Amino acid sequence: MRNDVLNTIPNWVEDFEGKTTVDETIFTADGKPKGTYNGESYVLEDWGVIREDQACIRDNQLVLSMTKRDNPKVFKSDPVQKERWHNTAWLRTRGKVELVQGAVEMVAKFPCPPGFWAGGWARATVSQGEVDFFESPGRLGKNPNPAAHDLNNRYTATVHYKQDGTDKVGVESPITPANLGGDFHTYGFIKTAEEIIIYFEREEIHRVKRSDNPTKFDAAFPPGEPLYLLATTQAGSRWFGLPNDGTPDHCELVIDRVTVWDFDNPVSGQGEYSSTPVYGSSSS
Repeated sequence: MRNDVLNTIPNWVEDFEGKTTVDETIFTADGKPKGTYNGESYVLEDWGVIREDQACIRDNQLVLSMTKRDNPKVFKSDPVQKERWHNTAWLRTRGKVELVQGAVEMVAKFPCPPGFWAGGWARATVSQGEVDFFESPGRLGKNPNPAAHDLNNRYTATVHYKQDGTDKVGVESPITPANLGGDFHTYGFIKTAEEIIIYFEREEIHRVKRSDNPTKFDAAFPPGEPLYLLATTQAGSRWFGLPNDGTPDHCELVIDRVTVWDFDNPVSGQGEYSSTPVYGSSSS
C-alpha cells in the first residue's frame, strides 16, 4: 500500500470492537428471514444457500461461515436445479460504505480447502466492474505441483471488466510463508481513475492500468461511479469446482478489521498508520 495513503487518516475503520451483532448501518446481509424464499437465497455461480445466520460477530471479529446442511436445498427458480448442501454468507456495503477513488484494506484469515470459495470484493454499483482483491481458489489450479499450488498458502486476485467472469485480468498471489487460514494477513487495493492496484501485506501483487485498454476500463469503472464492498463465503463454483469429500463441514472467513480511504473526500490531518502490515486484533 502506498505510503501517501497510509500516512493519511482513513475515512472509515471498522474493527468490530464491542459489537455483538453485524452492524446493519454498514452491512446488508443477504438471506434475511423475511427475504427471498423464506430467508434463503442463492446465486447461479455456486452451490450454496445464502442465509443471514451464517454471518456473526464473535470475539470482536466478523465471521462468515460455510456450513454443511443436514439436507440439500433445491430452489424451484434455479434453472440448473442444483442440490445445494451448504449454507453460506453474503455481506454488502452497497448504499452505506462506497468509494469512487480510494483504498481499502481487510485484515482477514481464511482457509482454502477444496470447495470453499471465500474472499473480499468491490463491485461497481451500476456497471460490470469488480475488484476481487482476495479470494480462495478452492482447487489446485492448472499446475499439479503441490509445492506451487498449496491451497493453504496461495489465493487469487482479479480485476473484472464483466462480473460473469468472461472478461478479466487475474493473478495468483505469491506463495505465502504461513497458512492463510491460520494467521491474519492484510489484503487491500487502490482504485483511481487511471489504475487498480491489489496488495498483499501492503506489497503490490497485481496492477491493471486504464491505459492498457481505456474502452474496457471506462465501461467497467465509469468516472464517478462508486464501488461497494462485499465479503462472502460460497460453496464451490463453476470455475473452481464443487465441494467434495475433502471439503470440511464448517469453514470460516474471519475479518478483524476493514479500513477505507476515500480520495475524493479526504480527512484532514496526519495519519497514524505505519507501512508495516497489520496482523490480527492483537496488532491492530
